[in-house]
Amino acid sequence: MKFINLPTGAQGYEDALKEVISLRVRANEMKSQAKDKEEEANSLFQGLADAGKFDVVETNLGTMRLVNKETNTLDKEKLKDTLIRAGVDSDLVADSFKKSMKKSNTTYVRFFPPRGE
Repeated sequence: MKFINLPTGAQGYEDALKEVISLRVRANEMKSQAKDKEEEANSLFQGLADAGKFDVVETNLGTMRLVNKETNTLDKEKLKDTLIRAGVDSDLVADSFKKSMKKSNTTYVRFFPPRGE
């Protein structure tokens, strides 16, 4: 492994950083393999459940269940258009949307494999 961009503050930590990045590479590989296995198992279970007309199987290792979930989302643009067409002042609509926005800040670590892989 060779560093392409090593910030000044990271100098002296190269060995530890190599180990950490190697762990993330292995974790990403395992995640990818696990996702493939999960998708395969889910597909097989759905086929069996459809054929056998059941939706849940419980074992000592875990429970598999078919879940049918409907989600509803708010289409903000459609709502704005509807309110304005209904005669609500556009400044009031814009101000209301601005005041109702909820901001949050989260710090987390992301890992990106090299490009082209």
